[in-house]
Amino acid sequence: MVSAGASLAEDIAQFVRDPQADELDAALLVGRALTDTFDSPSCRDHMNRLADGCPQGSDPWTYLGELGFAGSRGDADVVRDSRLDRVIDERRGIPISLGVLLIHVAKRSGRHAVGINFPGHFLVRVDAQLVDPFVMSAISEDECLSQFAPGAQDVPGRRLFQEAAPSAILLRMLNNVKYQYASAGQWDRALDMVDWQLVVQPDSSQLYLERGELWSRLGGVFAAREAYKKVVELSDDRELRAAAQSRLAQLGSDETIH
Repeated sequence: MVSAGASLAEDIAQFVRDPQADELDAALLVGRALTDTFDSPSCRDHMNRLADGCPQGSDPWTYLGELGFAGSRGDADVVRDSRLDRVIDERRGIPISLGVLLIHVAKRSGRHAVGINFPGHFLVRVDAQLVDPFVMSAISEDECLSQFAPGAQDVPGRRLFQEAAPSAILLRMLNNVKYQYASAGQWDRALDMVDWQLVVQPDSSQLYLERGELWSRLGGVFAAREAYKKVVELSDDRELRAAAQSRLAQLGSDETIH
């Protein structure tokens, strides 16, 4: 019998290889990573029916705003707000989950839409218009800089306003929930997210460093050592290599592991 985890890993790997995979596919995989009971077909059907309700000629962000979709205020539950089924039911989410919804509605309406991997605040560009999905409102690049990254005025716009491929959206959504789990001390769940990210980026020395640290917290010394060795093997970054070598030294020699 194939485990649910193995099946998800295979589906993520297929998603990475598929040139037709889109933002909704990415978010549905995240839903499955968060709970075994996530119903991808039902969620996709709800998304399609919601998108098909957008009036012809209406801006999709205006349509969604009028339906009450907006960002969660206060201390957002990032795990809950990363699940599209919950976002649809509660009409609340974080910028990236709302952004996926906006992209899907825009595309079903015949508009060109892409995610924008702005640091700290996911954005969407619909045709030529930049949109903040958290408030479902049009926004300019200058307004984004002043509101979300006032210290980044001198960073080239091509770096701040990069389009987000579906695989980048998958990684970013997994990153969000990974840090929520880690901040709550749920090291096993954070480790699950790292492992899904490694399916997307199997040569990421940064992810292997995180994997080693999480296994260390869980008491998995052998697995931690293997992850740190992978960092040393893969990384050209002197600081990452030094960090991994330091942690290997702290764990002791192979002979001390049982």
